[in-house]
Amino acid sequence: MRNLMLIIAREYVVRVRTRAFLLFTVLMPLFIGGVVVLPSKLMSRGPSIRRVVVVAADPALGSAVRAELTAAHFSAEDAGAETEKSGNPARPEFDVNLQSSPSEALRQQLTADLRQGRLDGVVWIDSNAATTRNVTYYSRSVSDFLATSLVSRALRMALGQRQLTAHGFSPGQVKTLFSPVSVDAVRVDKQGASPTNGLGALLLPFVLLLGIYMTVLIYG
Repeated sequence: MRNLMLIIAREYVVRVRTRAFLLFTVLMPLFIGGVVVLPSKLMSRGPSIRRVVVVAADPALGSAVRAELTAAHFSAEDAGAETEKSGNPARPEFDVNLQSSPSEALRQQLTADLRQGRLDGVVWIDSNAATTRNVTYYSRSVSDFLATSLVSRALRMALGQRQLTAHGFSPGQVKTLFSPVSVDAVRVDKQGASPTNGLGALLLPFVLLLGIYMTVLIYG
């Protein structure tokens, strides 16, 4: 047993002193950080103004979608976006045009404009969208998750407002119903109660597990 421990100790020391071990020890955290951070940085470097056409058979619904996309109250909290150091939401602005006569020829024309870079997105709302809750969004970039999320939220809000108004709710009541709810997380333990960041506590075990997995995978 003593000889086995001596062999293990010697192999460990030899492995730790190798240049490859030291190199990967430094590079792997940088690589993992790049994989996590780089996609978000690339998305944030995209165009700040999205040129979008909303095509809706119902002009009122199309106008509601445009109003939601361009509304000043469309905050970073609503979009799930981060806030820049300047205090302004890191979210794109939308330059929205409306088309109220959907046709296959118009669809072909708008998709051609997308391919040629004259547009960034097309929201295609069929006449039965309020019933099926299904809308098509054509985009030049499938990785533009932020813009897609904002468009999805605008559609959800517009359709919800339309249905509630049809059931007798006033615009003020609809606005109150769709206003965001703030939740303050407080941790209670033997030392007392204190505010906490639940997301950080949830992600920490996964980050540590990923580090252990990568270490075993590389040096095993």
